[in-house]
Amino acid sequence: MTHDTDLLARVAGAGVTQIRAWGSVWWDLQQVHMTLHARSALPDVPGQTFARRALWEAAVIGLGRTMKNGSRQVPLQPLIDELLPEASRAAIAEVLRWRDKHVAHRQAGDLERTAAYVAYDPPTKTVTGMAVRVAPVIAPPDALLARFTAAVEALRNGVWELRIAAEEKKYLEELAMDPEKMGQIVRRAKPNDPNELGPFSVLIRPTGPSPG
Repeated sequence: MTHDTDLLARVAGAGVTQIRAWGSVWWDLQQVHMTLHARSALPDVPGQTFARRALWEAAVIGLGRTMKNGSRQVPLQPLIDELLPEASRAAIAEVLRWRDKHVAHRQAGDLERTAAYVAYDPPTKTVTGMAVRVAPVIAPPDALLARFTAAVEALRNGVWELRIAAEEKKYLEELAMDPEKMGQIVRRAKPNDPNELGPFSVLIRPTGPSPG
């Protein structure tokens, strides 16, 4: 059980590498979830087209970041296979296709079409120039969006409950077997400083339910 009055002692080393990495993945999934929520609050009208598309592409990029290890050596695919039904896994795969073939690189011909034209003026019988038409797919199909939103929420909660909490349990059990190390950590404990890592941060407390 954790309490708001708990003191915190910062720990480092190999023993907490995984929980730190999973915390970063959880935050990315939370950001994707909230970005999709923000998009849903905007009316589907011409004046909001660019804002809605920007939020959709931000969500797509956010998901892609969770699938690319980089400095976070924690694979998300096994959790996807464990938690999600086939339709949700297919939705994740399709969104990643958006990311790789359209948002990051314009490669998917079905997600953007272009055409070139020569402009001709009949009264003067002259060519007046050229025109280019660009027709990107600016939003996902409603069914894909619904499956993707549900999949992100399930993954976010799964990372919290099945990965972060598990790493917490493992570390604390090992710590309980080393009273000397436990004593050293306890002596370093101090009140929570929200600005320790920067002006904005999220403090994830694994014990307890995932915050919605």
